[in-house]
Amino acid sequence: MIQTQLIESGPTNARLLKVTVGKKQFATPTYFPAISKKEIRDPDDRFLEFLTSFRYPRLLVSAYDYGRLDTASERRAIGRLSDYYRRGSIILLDSGVFESYWRGDARWTFRRYREAVKNVDSDIYFGFDLLAENNDANKASHLKMTLKNISDSFELADGNQCVPIVHAKNPTLLIELVKELIGRNSEMFESLGVSERELGSSISERSITVMKLRKLVGGREGGLLHILGCGDPVSMAVYSYAGADTFDSLDWAVSACDPFEDRLVDFSHFELLHCKCEVCRKSSVNPLSKVFLHNLLFYQNYSLKLQAMIKQGTLKDYLLAMTGKELLTRLARNG
Repeated sequence: MIQTQLIESGPTNARLLKVTVGKKQFATPTYFPAISKKEIRDPDDRFLEFLTSFRYPRLLVSAYDYGRLDTASERRAIGRLSDYYRRGSIILLDSGVFESYWRGDARWTFRRYREAVKNVDSDIYFGFDLLAENNDANKASHLKMTLKNISDSFELADGNQCVPIVHAKNPTLLIELVKELIGRNSEMFESLGVSERELGSSISERSITVMKLRKLVGGREGGLLHILGCGDPVSMAVYSYAGADTFDSLDWAVSACDPFEDRLVDFSHFELLHCKCEVCRKSSVNPLSKVFLHNLLFYQNYSLKLQAMIKQGTLKDYLLAMTGKELLTRLARNG
């Protein structure tokens, strides 16, 4: 079971948490580098080997990509994940629904998801999520099927912890859906995962949605609120201010992180940063690996930076410098 301990609360909904999952612990806000075989074109599991070999403390993998035992390469990948898990790193297992959707693979059913959850050693796994319907007439059906999927997913827990994911086609419907789901079974919604793209069309709208979700999911001392597909540093800071705790994305593998301005730049512009971080000073690392390791170090340091700012009460000052006063004023009006 996920246990959270509030260490420090900052402005608005910002909070520093100590999270315990089994015998493992981590602090939030924090970032999980994600691996997707399709999106980062990794059919040979090079990124999985890279992350686990360098023992990055946490990662997110997809049940769709890494849940099968049919071939020797699939068994090797699961074995690598098991070793990584046993060494104390945190594995967050995604449901695989998005991967199957983008691949047009209708064969990804709850049965196959269930097998993947059992095959992959993970600390936290996301529930089998139902993507948002495009028709308001299906709202009742969407609610019913979402609740069923989440309930069925929770029954798979065996030493690890299930976190439900909820989808809706706009933020208003998302809030309504979460309210209804919590009203029907609050125990299953002590933590929650949502997709960044479904929070709204602007950073302010998305942040306001996060603030509303934070109030629904246990308030200031409640469980984890995870934002899927978010790796932009400024967005992470704003959502942390609004009440989010954990983030994942593929950005570490497709962009370059600028540690001087806390932003993402085109991968090909990495050399223009003239970075002197610990990774970039090592001439023995090949150029491609250097960018990945630089990015991973950036996200590790940036997570620590967010945690320190919450503890020191300076997150609001940082956001004023990065975003200006208007955004924070808008959030304050909706807080």
